[in-house]
Order: sequence, then structure tokens, then C-alpha cells
Amino acid sequence: MPIVGTFMSRLVVQENAQIIRKIFRFYADICNKRRPIWKLKEERNCFFDISYHLEVRNRLTDILKSTDRFDAEILGCCLMTYPWLWNKSENPKEIATVFKILVTSMSNLDNIDARLSLLAANACFLFEPSLFSQFTVDTVLKYYKNMGDNEAALRTLALLLPFVKDSEKLKDVSIMSKVANEILPMFGHWSSYVRQVALEVLTHFNIPMNNKKNNDGTVVSPFFNLVQWKNGSSQSEISIRF
Repeated sequence: MPIVGTFMSRLVVQENAQIIRKIFRFYADICNKRRPIWKLKEERNCFFDISYHLEVRNRLTDILKSTDRFDAEILGCCLMTYPWLWNKSENPKEIATVFKILVTSMSNLDNIDARLSLLAANACFLFEPSLFSQFTVDTVLKYYKNMGDNEAALRTLALLLPFVKDSEKLKDVSIMSKVANEILPMFGHWSSYVRQVALEVLTHFNIPMNNKKNNDGTVVSPFFNLVQWKNGSSQSEISIRF
């Protein structure tokens, strides 16, 4: 998109808030269509010729470093665009700024912040997922619970969970049961994407599917016999068979 990059580079240097907003809406829309955030991406395959978009990238990083000066819409557009304005071989230092936005947005309970968390987590995942080791299982699960079965929070949980500091807990059937009970309502979501993400969360656990004896002789039940659905004061066990 050389022509687009050249044209936008001339506009983005202007100090006009409305123009800046429209520019990053445009870029975010392109990135959302070409690289949908709901589809997990193992690596970055950039579709821009970066050399024509350097001015846009510079302005974008300036905005992310000055979050107090911009509203959530512009920040969201910049976060959506961020991963796709760098060549595959590049590892920008600005990812630390993106991670800071992730931490800040996760501390709030607004739906807008949930979307910012997802966009920031997605960018960090594509560049440096090791940053997520600063979280624990309890931290990310508490975040999801606080958001109340939010779709964006579920996707963020799926991105963060494999890289948490205490990843050994992903082998604990009781932890898996705890997580599963929290996300269980999402398995009945109308969107197949959301249901798929809920399943993705559970695939991060390495749990035996059959009864197994521990070294102390106690029996570990299959995970799916432990998942429980709570409905008011009643509680019924669900069983998933293959």
C-alpha cells in the first residue's frame, strides 16, 4: 500500500485531532479485516510495506507513550494497528509501553478497558509473550471474574494463561476445574468464536483424562467429572463425553 502510506504520512504529522482519529480508524479497520483479532496468530505476517508508513508508525508510538492525552478509541485503534507496522524481524522496544497499557487496563472494570486489554495483550503476544510471566494464574483468573463473562476478557485470558509465572499450576486438575467453572457460561455463547476461545483456554491445561493414582495412593478423577455448573443454590454436575 505505498500510495496509502505516502498520503497518510503527509497527514499524520499535522496537529489536528480529528484527522489523527480518522487516520488510525482507517488503519485499525484495515488491520481488523486482514488480521482479525479473534483468530489466533502464531506469528506476524505483515502486509504493509513498512518503508511507506514510517511517519504513521512514529506517530502511533508517540500516542501510546502519552496515553493520558488520548481517549480509549484512539488508543484502541493504535493497539490494533501496532503489530502490523513492524517487519517480521523487528523487535521494537516500545512493546514495554504496550505492556504497561495492558497492566493499567486490566486494573479497571470498564468494558472499554477490557477491549484495550485484549488489544494490548494481542500485541504483546505477537512480539514478546514472555512479558506475561509477570502474571499468575490467580491474577488472570481474578481479572476475568471481575469483568463478568466478558468476551474480550475471555480472549485475554486465553492469550495470557500459557505464559504465567506459575505455569506448573496448569497441570493441577483442581485449578483447571476452577477455571472451567468460571468460563462455563461462555460454552453456551451464541458466537462460535467465543465457544472456541473457551475451549482454547482449557487446552492450555495438561490434565489426565482417566482416573489416575498419585504417589500417595489417592485417585485423581478425570477433569470433566469435576466441572460443575452452579445455578443459584442448586449445583449439578455436567459430564462431557467424546
